[in-house]
Amino acid sequence: MKKSKNTIVFQSVCQECYMGDGVLVYVKNGKVIKIKGDPASPVTEGDNLCSKCRNVINGTLYNPDRLKYPLKRRGKKGEDKWERISWDQAIDEITDQIIRIHEQQGPLAFAASVDGWHYTLCCLLMRALGSPNLLKSMQHCEGPSRVMDLAVIGDICTQFGHGPDTKDSKCVVIWGQNPPETHLPQWRWIQEARKNGAILITIDPRNISVAKQADVWLQVRPGADGALALGMIKVMIEEDLYDKDFVNHWCHGLEELKAHVKNDSLETIEAITWVPKKDIIKVARLYAGIKPASLVSGIGVMQGYGSTATGHAHSILVAITGNLDVQGGNLLSGERKPPGFYSAYEFLKPSYPKHLLPIEIEEKRIGYNEFPLWSGVKAPISACHNELAIKAMHTGKPYPIKALINHGTNLLTQFPEPRTVYKALKQLDLSIHFNYMMTPTAALADYVLPAAHWLERDEIPLIAGLWQPAIEARVQTVAPYGESRNEQQVILDIYWQLIEKGFKPQKSRTDVDFIQWRIIPEFLDYCLKGFGATWEGLKEHHVLPFPAKPYRLYDQDSFKFKTPTGKVELFSTTMEQLGLDPLPNHREPPESPISTSELAEEYPLILMEARVKGGAFMHSSNRWASWARKSHPYPQMDIHPDTAEPLGIKSDDWVWIENPRGKIMHKARITKDIDKRVVSCEPGWWYPEKGGPFYGVWESNINLLNSLDGPYDPAQGTTNLRTMLCKVSKVKKEPDFNKKQFWLST
Repeated sequence: MKKSKNTIVFQSVCQECYMGDGVLVYVKNGKVIKIKGDPASPVTEGDNLCSKCRNVINGTLYNPDRLKYPLKRRGKKGEDKWERISWDQAIDEITDQIIRIHEQQGPLAFAASVDGWHYTLCCLLMRALGSPNLLKSMQHCEGPSRVMDLAVIGDICTQFGHGPDTKDSKCVVIWGQNPPETHLPQWRWIQEARKNGAILITIDPRNISVAKQADVWLQVRPGADGALALGMIKVMIEEDLYDKDFVNHWCHGLEELKAHVKNDSLETIEAITWVPKKDIIKVARLYAGIKPASLVSGIGVMQGYGSTATGHAHSILVAITGNLDVQGGNLLSGERKPPGFYSAYEFLKPSYPKHLLPIEIEEKRIGYNEFPLWSGVKAPISACHNELAIKAMHTGKPYPIKALINHGTNLLTQFPEPRTVYKALKQLDLSIHFNYMMTPTAALADYVLPAAHWLERDEIPLIAGLWQPAIEARVQTVAPYGESRNEQQVILDIYWQLIEKGFKPQKSRTDVDFIQWRIIPEFLDYCLKGFGATWEGLKEHHVLPFPAKPYRLYDQDSFKFKTPTGKVELFSTTMEQLGLDPLPNHREPPESPISTSELAEEYPLILMEARVKGGAFMHSSNRWASWARKSHPYPQMDIHPDTAEPLGIKSDDWVWIENPRGKIMHKARITKDIDKRVVSCEPGWWYPEKGGPFYGVWESNINLLNSLDGPYDPAQGTTNLRTMLCKVSKVKKEPDFNKKQFWLST
């Protein structure tokens, strides 16, 4: 913290996304007046901030519609009618209802929907209540890839911030990701690598920003990424391109993999993927032949029926090319975390029993038997299956969930089949929602609690130690807006009031209380204790470094990969033990021109969801922000001109996107950047300007076209978000909300 005249400058870390940009926050007269990139940050490297961070002051922090006070539902659930109450009343009533539900329905009636570092104490509260049910948004994000890295390699290594050392690469493969729009620090590092002679390969169904700047772009069919990865593995093995020294010494299952890739010809893979055989061979030779090379497995390949197999194949590619844990390759990120530090993940991992429920309770987690890699005995993060949990709220099967604590997740926009999600949320006896703003999901709660913004709270960023060998502090720079509070502190207050009212909490697997702290600084001290630091010490210095580990950790005599065999498991014994495919197989999407050819006659286009250029939004956020809507007022559907022309569709026309489950509206963007057989729509859309109770969640929400019934990826239960079928037509009457352009008057 620095002072200059009437201005105080704080060093902190942004949380508009998960990149963890270092920021300088300028405060005058108790208000944030400016945010700049921190030149001392190894992530920001100067004033390099995305638009979300640059505009957060007026966009969210001081938005006049920001929630200021605790609200209690008045009237029927979902009517969006509220009365202002005090925090004391809110916590008193909430704890009374928790005790009542616990006594009448039992501990399994509780669940929490969470994301980010701030979910940790809510997870521990669930466990103190005796519930194993935690809905995590990671299931719909990078979860499948992380889980397969852990199953195959024993560590996470293929996601941005978790392994790819792109800055020092000579060949960078970006698969299903668009860093110029979504990961600016990584994009700067990739550009630096290219200045030093690296080549860039992009694999994506769309000719996105990163593809336009790539040396090679493969336009893969949505949902066929696993088949393409298998084709590359086939070329490397059959042409003897794999790293024999590493594979022979450190990999299990080479012979099984050799036999496996003989099953399909490259001609078959070309037909499945839409990628010419010659291009599959070319990219396989480039990635295997140029050293070192890094591979980034993006969210684009993690949201489908075959995401487990795709993640498995990506882990294999990194290993057999010898690019694992080498400078410029894919590093073992878990091995490089701050030593002794408890991040949010450490509170959830099976290797930390003092934070886990007894196994007989864990076994009752929803999805435990159905999806063992995500929710079951081999799950690395111990979360329930989101869609099955919603069904439990709606149908009471396998048992009813009657109470939900929601930390800002917008379930109506982010989960499949939102009309059923809506019904499920209305059936809850108790729904508590923390947020900055009123949202369609918050409007269904019984209590809406105003959350302190990241500029208003103390915490340790989730990315601690991932970009550099150091822990940074995210610090409170100003007093919370209105009566908003740090939601983690509220969770602690709820817990201790439960104790005061005589509630007997569930203890951990090692007979330890899950929650032992009364205030946030005590909790942060606990997280830092093993690292040899305190919160006040970290806050004072902002950054606490630790020694960097060497590359090629497996060269150490005692090293073993954290897998059953102690090696990289090309043939996964974990998957074999669970009765799942021990080697990756292409899984044709359950709805596609191949698997449902008759349906494709009526719905001939493949529908995928993806962000568009601009980066104004993070999931469903910022639809309330004038700056974001000025640049991107409405959702866009990308469609090829040869597809649009016969339908009478022109750029900026409102269009219907329809399938057997429903229809939604987007504005057309005519572009040759997409295949003629594919259209791409944006996720997360709702319209705050339409007002409650629904806030426009039924107009353009792509999840209205998806199903809560799956079919799901058989290992992890991943929902099929990117490979539906649809048809498109022009909207005849312009929608009424098109006239309510609040961003033009601010």
